[in-house]
Amino acid sequence: MGATEEQQGCIRTVLAEGQPTVRDALRILVTQGLGMQVVGEARTLPALQRQVQAHRPDLAIADWDLLAQSAPVLAGLRASSPGLRVVVIGLRPEMRPAALAAGADGFFSKVDAPEVVVGVLQACSKAIGETTGGPS
Repeated sequence: MGATEEQQGCIRTVLAEGQPTVRDALRILVTQGLGMQVVGEARTLPALQRQVQAHRPDLAIADWDLLAQSAPVLAGLRASSPGLRVVVIGLRPEMRPAALAAGADGFFSKVDAPEVVVGVLQACSKAIGETTGGPS
């Protein structure tokens, strides 16, 4: 995917979610609502690992079940793309402590209100901007 002038400098994102409808909703939210660029999508862990290695995104938004609920998986993704931030999506809000303890940079659940999801993604976006000197 080539970047247009408008997309250059925006946060490059990979979406990893097994449910196509959830992935579609995330794509619309991050591109139209938050101005991020989706550079890859995955529905399995191996596909996510390939997308991260190939595109070196700034942000990965990934389902906790897809990540095998594992700190080593998160570390492996970051090794493929230094500076990568990972926001985890969980089925329930109670999954948040485990995801953050495993090294996730942010968390939201599939039952959270849209403003909660936007808040988590905006916080990560700001952190990426502060790290890279890019947009926040």
